Amino acid sequence: MKKLNLLLIFIIIKYEIKMNVNKMANKNSGTKYVDISIPAPLAEKIKKRMEGTGFTSISSYVVYILREVLSSIEAEEQEREAFSKEEEKKVKERLRNLGYID
Repeated sequence: MKKLNLLLIFIIIKYEIKMNVNKMANKNSGTKYVDISIPAPLAEKIKKRMEGTGFTSISSYVVYILREVLSSIEAEEQEREAFSKEEEKKVKERLRNLGYID
């Protein structure tokens, strides 16, 4: 029972600190934040992975990683779109004028 009470107290304190930090960050930067829950085993893996990186919190590390991943995905998507719709239309028209396509 003592362990459960200590755990509950820890969770409440952590939540209150997090809420205060988020409120301060929102006031200072104008950025809004949302809370995302991840499984504890994943959080432990993240903690191990971020050792020596200079990041001071799992949240800041995860935000960095997500930004990097999304940026990479967006870059790949742009590469796949070799031609814009307008450019594709012009190329098809040129090929049509040269008799390569009907």
